[in-house]
Amino acid sequence: MKKSLSLLLLSLLCWVAQAQSPVVPNNMYFADIHLQIQDGARVEIQKVVDALTKHPGYFQKKVELADAYFPFVEQALKEEGVPADFKYLVLQESGLVSDAVSTSNAVGFWQFKEGSATELGIKVNSNVDERKHIIASSHGAARYMLRSNAYYKNWFNTLLSYYQGLNGTKALTKTSDIGVKKMEITSQTNKYLLTFLAHKVAYENAIGKNPNPTITLQPVKATPGQTLTEIAMAAQADAAEVERYNKWLMASTVPADKEYTVMVPYISGAQRPVLAQAAGPVRKSSTSARTASVGKPQDSVSRIKGFFQTLKAKLNNTYEPRSVVAQPGDTKEMLALQGNISTGKFQRVNDLQATDAIVAGKPYYLQAKRGKAKDTEFHVAQRGETMHDISQKYTIKLNKLLSKNRMQKGENPEPGRVVWLQETRPSSIPVEIRPLEDEAAPATPVMAQQTTAASQATTSTSTTPKTTATTTKPGAISVEVEDTSVPPYVKKTPTDEAPAATYPAKTPVTANKPAPAIERRAPEEAVISDVKVTAAQPAPMPIPATGKHVVEKGETLYSIARKYGIPVKDLLAWNNLDGSAPLGLGVELTLTGTTTAPATTNTTPAAATTAAAPATTTAPVKATPATTSTASTAAEHTVAPGETLYAISRKYGVSVADLQTWNNLGTGSITVGQKLVVASPAAAQTQTAMPTDSATAAPAAATQTITHKVAPGESMYGISKKYGVTIQQIQEWNNKTDYNVSVGESLVIKPKQ
Repeated sequence: MKKSLSLLLLSLLCWVAQAQSPVVPNNMYFADIHLQIQDGARVEIQKVVDALTKHPGYFQKKVELADAYFPFVEQALKEEGVPADFKYLVLQESGLVSDAVSTSNAVGFWQFKEGSATELGIKVNSNVDERKHIIASSHGAARYMLRSNAYYKNWFNTLLSYYQGLNGTKALTKTSDIGVKKMEITSQTNKYLLTFLAHKVAYENAIGKNPNPTITLQPVKATPGQTLTEIAMAAQADAAEVERYNKWLMASTVPADKEYTVMVPYISGAQRPVLAQAAGPVRKSSTSARTASVGKPQDSVSRIKGFFQTLKAKLNNTYEPRSVVAQPGDTKEMLALQGNISTGKFQRVNDLQATDAIVAGKPYYLQAKRGKAKDTEFHVAQRGETMHDISQKYTIKLNKLLSKNRMQKGENPEPGRVVWLQETRPSSIPVEIRPLEDEAAPATPVMAQQTTAASQATTSTSTTPKTTATTTKPGAISVEVEDTSVPPYVKKTPTDEAPAATYPAKTPVTANKPAPAIERRAPEEAVISDVKVTAAQPAPMPIPATGKHVVEKGETLYSIARKYGIPVKDLLAWNNLDGSAPLGLGVELTLTGTTTAPATTNTTPAAATTAAAPATTTAPVKATPATTSTASTAAEHTVAPGETLYAISRKYGVSVADLQTWNNLGTGSITVGQKLVVASPAAAQTQTAMPTDSATAAPAAATQTITHKVAPGESMYGISKKYGVTIQQIQEWNNKTDYNVSVGESLVIKPKQ
């Protein structure tokens, strides 16, 4: 009782002492030097002292940090032979914040730049940054002080050199200061030194006065390959707190290039285990069948037996990998320990990256996932759902799931997309987008408006069960008839084209049976090979007065474009997006800009009227003049995000092989923004000479001989069009026998006669 009362009185005295700002004395001692403080200097120092102690709560936190860190700072200074008074400098430099960064990119407790730190033996690389380690950085700071004092032979001037540098301090000091034991401090003394003295005055009588510090740090020698979580569990300490006090470790595990010390924090009153005998607590998995614990490795017989059991389960389609449901505060390292596997294997099994966080309440696997779903054939993607979420939900490897749906790494499904879980979606069956329960069916651009009779005649030719509908009803899904006469190069639906929907038939024979081929026409007589039928959609919302839209949860580029009646490609262009990454919540999108003319736009009123009139023919639909003006005369195409060579070939009624030949594509790979020739050079030359009704202005003709350097994506046709000359003329002027050009090639262009 007496002891408790004494501690209480001592604490009250400390608070009372801190409530009143310390007074700057007339005389101070730093290291072995007597400092005489003049009145002007006392006023300046007192201002800083008052500012440091103005907020008791903040001041007390710094005192608690100093109580935890100063024993290690003092020890490092003592071992290097530097006066202990320098410990207050670390408070001035960083406030004892381990990962503090200055405007000049100085980092850590003592604010070192990388070059200086390395020179002083402080390791900085991709695995560790010891500028954030209190012991290592304090030794480095002490070495700097020793080196500087060897020149100045004055600890107070050495203190100034920490701020001004060795050379910068020479102009601010006198040779008469060498070896002196008494110095006068005036208002003209460097502000850095006055600020240091203020820190010494403010904290000197507050630090080290608490017999039971709030936080105590215990250094533990780490074993190479250990994670901070493993060390925390072994020390029976809070894993998050261990990470907080060891931000110097950049890698996931402790490197083996040298001996490292981990600082383990303990709260006042907490029991400290004997670390050599400690074993971290291990929670059991969510079910009795998932009881992996940290222990000795299995023997050879057990491993072989387990392997054959797993193999048998996979063959019988009864394989269920062990899993565990993450709890609040769990990390990848903690979950990996429960499965007796490495953190790297845990990440691979769960298709995680090093930066991915663990989400409480979600399942994570301790063994390899399956190659396909066990009982479910299809899944309808919900808003905000990723392919990784689906792979975890159905215990499927992410790469297998992407392959089954002909999707690329990093690609995520649109809301409503039907995701195949067991079989690979045939290329002849397009992607299906189903309306979610809380919204209408997704809109699909109407490429040819038809009467109900025409819809019946066109859609009835499909062989899959869901494409035999005879009428278009509200909320009905779109139907696309695939042209299978061209090799299937498409792996995903372009972002600027609405995905067609065909119910994925379970019977392989029915699903893979090709639809009737639509007659292929020449490029000058383009045929619409994709007949899409959709229900009438609600009118688009008016664009806000600000011209901006803030992305909400679950929204995609497609849904936003549909909401305001804007083409996806325009939305991409106005916001400098390529469509490869999902939109982030709260991102502000621009809804206005220079509009891209749709493919069916024609400048004549008559053409516009013709395009708007409903088609009544039931024969294979041939494009009207308004439509063919783009397909036949637009002999150059700029690749948009999400487009494939196959989709472009269908758009212009040409073969993939022709596109590869005309553009020297070789394997057929294309990039966003690349310009492609989409008509034969001979036809392109004829089209260039023919007058058209297009609103596109004629290219300016060259007025003098110039040299054109071929840029990436350019073709012979594009260059001829740019300067208003023919391909044959460019060939003659440059002695070329073919249409091929290479990046960086110089071509002579003469004035048009």
